[in-house]
Amino acid sequence: MAPGGGVIAPVSGVIAALSGVIAALSGVIAPLMDPPSRHPNEISMTGAWRRLRMALRYGMLPLGQSDSTPTATIFQRLGGPDPFWRIARAFYGRIDKHTDLRPMFPADLEEPIRNQAEFLMQYFGGPQDYSNRKGHPRLRMRHAPYKIGVAERNWWMDTMRLALEDAAIPEPERGEMIKYFEHVATFLINTD
Repeated sequence: MAPGGGVIAPVSGVIAALSGVIAALSGVIAPLMDPPSRHPNEISMTGAWRRLRMALRYGMLPLGQSDSTPTATIFQRLGGPDPFWRIARAFYGRIDKHTDLRPMFPADLEEPIRNQAEFLMQYFGGPQDYSNRKGHPRLRMRHAPYKIGVAERNWWMDTMRLALEDAAIPEPERGEMIKYFEHVATFLINTD
């Protein structure tokens, strides 16, 4: 130990640095503690929680959203729920004719259309109707009963790309959504 408390000075410097980090974190976490916003033109705190969970779990944020300043969500930029219903209807219209993917889906496609539209709205910054009705999405668990290999992933992606075109989703939102779909489709592969 150096005269005059040489060890204490570095320790107090570390404590001061940690205090600064804690203060900075409290500035980030405190807004997340507020109840969710219900105004349609505001980014919901639930969305902030989702971004935080995604960042912590996967080292990523939902596409089209930054971790620094709030921006309009894809849901807001597309103008609300209608585009998501168009995507789901176009997607399942194509699934209904796809000889390889159709056997994975129930005879009546109305429930899958609703599930997909609500899930996509929720993921891309809209209302939390999907989770309110069905609970946490748990995509891997919900898709586990189905054999999803590289071929199925690619067929699904081709179908979704065409559905986005059919639904007239503009750029840059279409590209941002495709990046998300590519990530999720690969994540759901469960067989060789």
